[in-house]
Amino acid sequence: MSKRLSIVWDVGCVAAAVTMPEQRRPGWLEAGGGRGGHDMRRRNASRVVRALVERGPMPRIDLADAVSLSTGAVTRITRELGTIGVLRELDPVASTDAGRRRIPVDLDDQNLLAIGVNIGFDDIIYGLVDLRGRLVGSAHREPQRSTDPAATADQIVAVVDGLVASLPTGAQVVGTGVSVGGTVDHPSGLVTEPDVLGWVDVDVAVLLRGRVPGPVMVGSIFRALARAESWFAAARNRQHIVYVFLRHAVGAAFVFNGAVYDGARSLAGNIVHWPVSVDTGRTCTCGRSGCLMSVASLAAVVDRARDVGVDVSEPGEVRRMRDDERVAAILADRNRAVGEVLGLMLDALAPELVVISAAVAEDVDFAAIRTAAQRHSTGSRDLASVIVPTDLGDPYQANVVGTATLVLNEFYDDPLGWPIEGSRG
Repeated sequence: MSKRLSIVWDVGCVAAAVTMPEQRRPGWLEAGGGRGGHDMRRRNASRVVRALVERGPMPRIDLADAVSLSTGAVTRITRELGTIGVLRELDPVASTDAGRRRIPVDLDDQNLLAIGVNIGFDDIIYGLVDLRGRLVGSAHREPQRSTDPAATADQIVAVVDGLVASLPTGAQVVGTGVSVGGTVDHPSGLVTEPDVLGWVDVDVAVLLRGRVPGPVMVGSIFRALARAESWFAAARNRQHIVYVFLRHAVGAAFVFNGAVYDGARSLAGNIVHWPVSVDTGRTCTCGRSGCLMSVASLAAVVDRARDVGVDVSEPGEVRRMRDDERVAAILADRNRAVGEVLGLMLDALAPELVVISAAVAEDVDFAAIRTAAQRHSTGSRDLASVIVPTDLGDPYQANVVGTATLVLNEFYDDPLGWPIEGSRG
């Protein structure tokens, strides 16, 4: 019996090591959106758009090489994408072979925009993002008036209406992304597990569909940020990354072979109850002690500071008192616990990059985290270039860009078949 179990385990290990997600079709196609499958023309248009996102503007002859298509095919595709406002021509540039000047094409980042709305712990953060994942204007924050899903949807509709009214003349909205801190089933967009708001089985897309512009894409903020990081920021052009979120909520997201990994029932990345050696003496929500959440979340840091007599009520006060020995010890515990978890991930997943997002940079001591990760990993590589901070901007900006990427990633998959609405004449 033990030999048979060993063989099954070995086979399982091999499968886990070699079975990785492939690039997925757009969520609304998988969900039966009724728009038909990708034909060759639409697939090639997706390749062209993705190449421009990844490499920037280039002449058609270089673009043809980048996507392995004939120049004629690329010319036809770019003409069609230009007609619907996805691409634009730039000023001619000198040819590298002393021939005639070439005209680069680029995404029309002034014409098509996505909306990102993040439902946070106690606020709603929202804004506009262009096709290159850049924030247009600023990220806006509004206190959340209710945790009731229907009331929250009404508030989102109101803030999105304001964004649409502020659109530059001629600009159009390709869709609205909405993110939450809980577990979100992909591709249905159903919030299936409790988040910081306590929502369970809430269909946010149904509450918003037809009330905000374009297709509504709902997802986990952790995976949304991981995807944005791999498209536009520190992990750009990396194939295997781990993204760790350390704010009021704690979570992780994984990118394998360039695709975000959801896992069974979309539960991948749930690291809140991973056991760590730091035992705060507090009981976690799961009924046990020694969980990462009870050490690493901002709420846990505040609670522990109060336990040792530090008069604080919110994370900002803890930051200002970091020179207090009691506070310094709590933050050191947090860094050590995060490092322990990352050390295990480095061995198990072998990522090229681990990106950490905290509320502010001062929340994280990267040197201490790398030291703890090295101690709990069997690898010998220099972690200074492996465990890095996000460069998506401040948390508000990052949340808007990440959430809008829920839409942008699907739009890149099928730009010719995508419904565009919400224009302002």
